[in-house]
Amino acid sequence: SGQYITDPHTLISPNSVFKLGFFSPQNSSNRYLGIWYLSDSNVIWVANRNQPLKTSSSGTVQISEDGNLVVLDSNKRVVWSSNVTHNIATNSTAKLLETGNLVLIDDATGESMWESFRHPCHALVPKMKLSITQKTYEKVRITSWRSPSDPSLGYYSATLERPNIPEVFYWINETQPYYRTGPWNGQIFIGSPQMSRGYLYGWNMMNDEDDGTVYLSYNLPSQSYFAVMTLNPQGHPTIEWWRDRKLVWREVLQGNSCDRYGHCGAFGSCNWQSSPICNCLSGYKPKYVEEWNRKNWTSGCVRSEPLQCGEQTNGSEVSKDGFLRLENMKVSDFVQRLDCLEDECRAQCLENCSCVAYAYD
Repeated sequence: SGQYITDPHTLISPNSVFKLGFFSPQNSSNRYLGIWYLSDSNVIWVANRNQPLKTSSSGTVQISEDGNLVVLDSNKRVVWSSNVTHNIATNSTAKLLETGNLVLIDDATGESMWESFRHPCHALVPKMKLSITQKTYEKVRITSWRSPSDPSLGYYSATLERPNIPEVFYWINETQPYYRTGPWNGQIFIGSPQMSRGYLYGWNMMNDEDDGTVYLSYNLPSQSYFAVMTLNPQGHPTIEWWRDRKLVWREVLQGNSCDRYGHCGAFGSCNWQSSPICNCLSGYKPKYVEEWNRKNWTSGCVRSEPLQCGEQTNGSEVSKDGFLRLENMKVSDFVQRLDCLEDECRAQCLENCSCVAYAYD
């Protein structure tokens, strides 16, 4: 309290790799308060992403009289606030930690009242947590920039879903899913073949049993490494890997049409190497044939014959339901996890008329 930072001055983390200050994105004169790794071309967090400052050297960041961290424009109007309303301390201190986390601390108790890691922008960095609370379904959400020159809220976002069977969902406008990783099995997301165990080194899923919050985070083997995963303006996850403060690897995970959520509709299978890429599963037919022939696959497929659901006697023949083995398929979005052996899993599915498939991991 009582101190402030004005553009172009910065606050530097103890290890000198992160800075808090004002920056302008490429091809833009707008100014934003952000945190970056090594240089302001590697921004990992933005405060006033929807309220840019229009002139250079006009921004100020300080702790207000009520203890919140605020960004002021040239007319001393608040354009962004940490907006802590519950148990806010009037005497507080802002620190930029060596993890890149900006924390607002109660001077009297030393406890954190607000953290930038709990309010991320477009980036996930080591020790940051993607989380969902089972009781309230409160989520930490990663949201893309609108464009490379505009860090305002973009069209794409990512959240952790399904606390009981956690997996990451990617969204358009926060409501329409366009990709899902498949469930976490304790080591990997089993619906993401490109996420090998080596690629997922250091990832952890943790569970707070008190409030039912599930956390996804990752750590790196030493401080000589740094990795950041961002959601770019086109909605693609982008990974940058640093070693000894030098960028050594960058990859954009674009996938293909078959990675899109529900691309072939219900009971349709997708193979991007075939033409057409969508086909009905064996024993199914297009729900609307004309639509399907026009390559509009969203309505999906329906059964050619109904399930017997138990043994049915047809004259002298006894018919039973069975299963067709399908490989390289993502586990259904409508999955229930059971702890049992593979044969038990099969038997339980057969006994339940609403169960149409099973997978064993």
